[in-house]
Amino acid sequence: MMFPSMLANAISGILIFIAILLLFTKNKGKQQKLILLFSIAIGIHGIAHLGLEYVYHYPRFMYKNQTQTNTHLQQQSAMRERTI
Repeated sequence: MMFPSMLANAISGILIFIAILLLFTKNKGKQQKLILLFSIAIGIHGIAHLGLEYVYHYPRFMYKNQTQTNTHLQQQSAMRERTI
């Protein structure tokens, strides 16, 4: 199973590849622009998931050691409270 950010990156890359293939066909208009727009949207959404995965260890079910993840989150929240 892949992380959501990795999956978004793979889908975005596939869509860019399809857009490049459309360069060599006669239909270069709206289809290519729409595919590239979807690729950008999915890529940006993947970046948002990457931030969630880094900060909150999301999705938690993919981490084998749940107690280690909870301890890490508690340490992070304690550090934030000290800095505020």
